[in-house]
Amino acid sequence: MIVLTTSTSPQEIRFVPRQDVLSGKIIVTDKNTRTSTEIIVSFSVDGNYNSTTASFNLIEGGRYSLEIVSDFDDVIYRDTIICTDQSAHDRYNIQQGEYIQAETSDNSYVVIND
Repeated sequence: MIVLTTSTSPQEIRFVPRQDVLSGKIIVTDKNTRTSTEIIVSFSVDGNYNSTTASFNLIEGGRYSLEIVSDFDDVIYRDTIICTDQSAHDRYNIQQGEYIQAETSDNSYVVIND
């Protein structure tokens, strides 16, 4: 999951592609309205990751699907984008307060003699 902001200034996306390419396009689809936007980009290699920088027009709280497509129309990466301006989004845990640790006994073994 990629977290982006509502800012229209360029934002970086880092990803592990299915194949290395130097240019392609990003297709961002709004999950509510099913409208898509295509952005032509170039990619750079950063270790095991590829990265690109692009400007997005996203809405606060919006959920989007992301496809990165090579020049040969091969999908090289898919993900979900969440748009938020919260600065402490790394503290969010989807399982917070839902995990209950079971009380255990003394873990003694039961031996049955034949």
